[in-house]
Amino acid sequence: MRSKNDRPKEWEHTSCWLVRHCGHPTAHTPYYGVTPDGRVLLTGGFDVGAAFQYLEDAQKEVERRARSEGWEEPPTGPLFEPR
Repeated sequence: MRSKNDRPKEWEHTSCWLVRHCGHPTAHTPYYGVTPDGRVLLTGGFDVGAAFQYLEDAQKEVERRARSEGWEEPPTGPLFEPR
């Protein structure tokens, strides 16, 4: 059985963007995006606002931003892989 400490802390999108968990076990807004060049994506944009409360919301925003930069969804396979 996996413990909470065994859960992934980072997920890589097929566009090479990342979604990370801050690592704090009781954080209310623990998820944030990271661009391939290292910029941090929060709820208000780059370096603005709080992190995301839910993993799914952070993943959706990373995907939306990647699409706006020209990324196209692959025909098959998952969009995010735990690292």
